[in-house]
Amino acid sequence: MAISRLTPVREDSNVKVLTETPDRIHPRDLSNSLSYLYGEKRFKISLQRNIYLIYIYCQAEEHGLISNSGQGHDLKQRIQDFKLAQQKLKEASLYRI
Repeated sequence: MAISRLTPVREDSNVKVLTETPDRIHPRDLSNSLSYLYGEKRFKISLQRNIYLIYIYCQAEEHGLISNSGQGHDLKQRIQDFKLAQQKLKEASLYRI
């Protein structure tokens, strides 16, 4: 899998968010490719409603950037990321046909 096949959702100074659907890439292949490119502790994959949300962090997990708390601002941002990912994938599917 080439990382270029993943659809960008957003990017800021701390994190890059990408998306794709499981029918286009196997979860193991996705995880292995991201581990090879970024290291094991610099990304997080979330699967919601058949959409991968892939968070790639600027620093490793030891520095506390990857949080599974899902509370407050973090949860609101994840919901916005999911909605934006749905929109981006819908737009991308129109071009893939």
